[in-house]
Amino acid sequence: MCVTSAKALLTSTYVGAWEIDHPTYGYRHVLAYQNAPQNLAEGPNCMLLHVPTAAPILPEHLLDTADCPDLLRRMTRQLLANYSRSNIVPQQIFVVEMGVYHVVLLNEKSEAGLKGALEQIPVEKRPHIAPELLNFYAEQFPDYPLVLACFNNRDSHNASPIMLHYPPIHADYLFYNLLEGHDGGVPVLEQTVERHQTIIAGSNRMEAWKEEPRNFNYPGVPEHLLPFLPTVGATQELVGDAPNGDGWYRL
Repeated sequence: MCVTSAKALLTSTYVGAWEIDHPTYGYRHVLAYQNAPQNLAEGPNCMLLHVPTAAPILPEHLLDTADCPDLLRRMTRQLLANYSRSNIVPQQIFVVEMGVYHVVLLNEKSEAGLKGALEQIPVEKRPHIAPELLNFYAEQFPDYPLVLACFNNRDSHNASPIMLHYPPIHADYLFYNLLEGHDGGVPVLEQTVERHQTIIAGSNRMEAWKEEPRNFNYPGVPEHLLPFLPTVGATQELVGDAPNGDGWYRL
């Protein structure tokens, strides 16, 4: 489902990735991630998502999904059927409060930068991230910024999706965060894990879509989100055992 800094139960996971041609930003990829997080650790916790972007992630790249918490489930059903901003700390690191999360945009994976960002998070949501976990991301994904979604709810909670747009390093592939590790330790790559995510792929370029396309419609979705959503797409439920690691879909 994803990687957490401490023990957690994460269910009902949806992972979305699609391409858009935005009227202002131009060609971008969009990452969407949602689950029902339940903190099982004694202290605060966070999810870690790495992003293959060719430029730093800024607070304005996070999309406000507070008014449409059911968006990814609705997109999946269609395919099957037919912020407040904090001060900037050094090294391009930002903190944004979004719903149940305090989201850290960690464009520079350094211990000093992480420490400065975490100091801006309320104590009750401030996680401990093991140095070896940060080192894992720095070594395995040196060019990928990290998104840390900090939480501390004890009951399983269907949070609104985390969505952001970015210029992709690999424009011919959609990227899916499928790396797993829910106990705060370093993920073991290629270790067999049980898949149980629903993934969504999409585009707003009908002529470029290889699969038999299914059209989306978005009644009730806020107007500011519409330019960042695909017009056609496909979905798949992942089940069974697979090597631990991320997913890629060739466009």
